[in-house]
Amino acid sequence: MRDIGIGAFATSTERACMEGLSIMAKIRLPADPGRFKIAKASAGNYMVRNDRTGKNEVIIPCRDRDQAEDICKRLNEGAHSGEIWV
Repeated sequence: MRDIGIGAFATSTERACMEGLSIMAKIRLPADPGRFKIAKASAGNYMVRNDRTGKNEVIIPCRDRDQAEDICKRLNEGAHSGEIWV
């Protein structure tokens, strides 16, 4: 029987974590997302959200304030093609 390695039955996410890769989420933005701003969630974590409500509302949770500032800057400058990786 041949050795198939430790990650043979791991999911793609588990294999990526074992290899030291970070998992990124792709967020789709509405056609007219509006302006984005940094807000603080109830637990004290930062998030980036737009000024829309309903189906056009976008909320992106962030690890820290630096990540929130980076994402907010990219979104407000329009440096995206309708999607953003975080």
